[in-house]
Amino acid sequence: MESVLTSINPFTNQIIETFECSTFEVIDNQIKNAHESFQKWRFMDMEHRTAFFQKLADAFEQNKLALANLFTLEMGKPIQESVSEIDKSIYSIRWYAENAQKLLTEECVDLGALNAKVTYQPLGVILLIMPWNFPLWQVIRAAIPAMILGNTVVLKHANTVTKSALAIQNIFFEAGFDSGMFEVIITDIDKIPSIIDHKLIKGVSLTGSEEAGIKVAEKAGSGLKPVILELGGSDPFIVCQDADLELASTIAVKSRFINGGQSCIAAKRFLIQEQIYHQFLTLLTNKVKKLIVGDPSLSITDIGPLCKPTSIQTLDSQIDLSIRLGARKVYESKSLVSDGNFFSTTIVDGVLPGMPLFDEEVFGPVISLTTFSNPQEALKLANQTDFGLAASIFTRDEDLKKYFSERIEVGSVFINEMVKSDVRIPFGGIKKSGFGRELGKYGLLSFVNIKTIVT
Repeated sequence: MESVLTSINPFTNQIIETFECSTFEVIDNQIKNAHESFQKWRFMDMEHRTAFFQKLADAFEQNKLALANLFTLEMGKPIQESVSEIDKSIYSIRWYAENAQKLLTEECVDLGALNAKVTYQPLGVILLIMPWNFPLWQVIRAAIPAMILGNTVVLKHANTVTKSALAIQNIFFEAGFDSGMFEVIITDIDKIPSIIDHKLIKGVSLTGSEEAGIKVAEKAGSGLKPVILELGGSDPFIVCQDADLELASTIAVKSRFINGGQSCIAAKRFLIQEQIYHQFLTLLTNKVKKLIVGDPSLSITDIGPLCKPTSIQTLDSQIDLSIRLGARKVYESKSLVSDGNFFSTTIVDGVLPGMPLFDEEVFGPVISLTTFSNPQEALKLANQTDFGLAASIFTRDEDLKKYFSERIEVGSVFINEMVKSDVRIPFGGIKKSGFGRELGKYGLLSFVNIKTIVT
């Protein structure tokens, strides 16, 4: 495997910096350091512990512009989205700092002659394996709930955002956390199984691909270690004939093209009722045409380059095979003359089960349209996937809202709204989208010993 990790600007494909991979001896010492910090951190009272996170939020606020520019440089995220990602992370840190103590209040149970209480205790060192598409938010939503409970974490970030990972670590240090509370491991994927096996690693949180999830779950399972998996998605976006089409088309564009379509919870399969299909397509196309694709460092840019050149090849293959199977390309933006990893915004209709654009997760600026005749057909199409992360439903009919929300096989349903993660509510999927929940109270309980004490 690689002995160095290379950070590359996807807008120019120029090398930003290279990083030497750590030996396992170095990684072993990092994990031991995290374990030593855990022995002190776990017994700190919650009020003192949460104060660290208020300082952390302040530190991110103070470093926001520099960090946003780094995210944009290293993974191609439009600068306005980089700033929004940091703002969301800051809000979430403060929310946990303000609410963790209340959410983790001991529960008392009257057993008659006996009394019982349920307490929440940390497990130890938690390994985070995080992706590149949201360099900060993915880390924050996994790290903060684990750490505020009293765990310490070691982070294996995606190879492509190593510079961002180290910058995030420095902000933790600036806020007063010692190196053992939040450790960044610089290594390629070949060492991950050995890291999971390490006797001091007590749990694993992965956000990534289905393939990575299977391997991590198998390895963690062999050591009986708890694991949270947030994997891919192929979220249905259902528009019924009675929907507010202006609202639905506006949210469709935002939901599909956020982060250039490189998001697990981006709308992926657009299921449109036949009666309003052409009207919706017109509204949708007009909005897509207005999107500005280009230099991600400019505030006017809506879509930057894809993070990796291989993403272009995957999208081309998915589109080409779907068209050979009967789909039709109805819109494609003009090609950009650039050395960067740009992909034209594209709309494809006539997409059916059996086509890659329907069956697979599509990670890029491509809209796939499928029509349905009635709610029963829409539900069948929505559930005809191996994934089960989230779904959007657009209808004014209260019976249809209830019908879809009760029957769609996903972890979250958003009605007349865009699917999004929010620190105040649980987030996660079913089927091949993974298992476990992040955020809210349930995120706090991901890596915890729920201990019962009976007197």
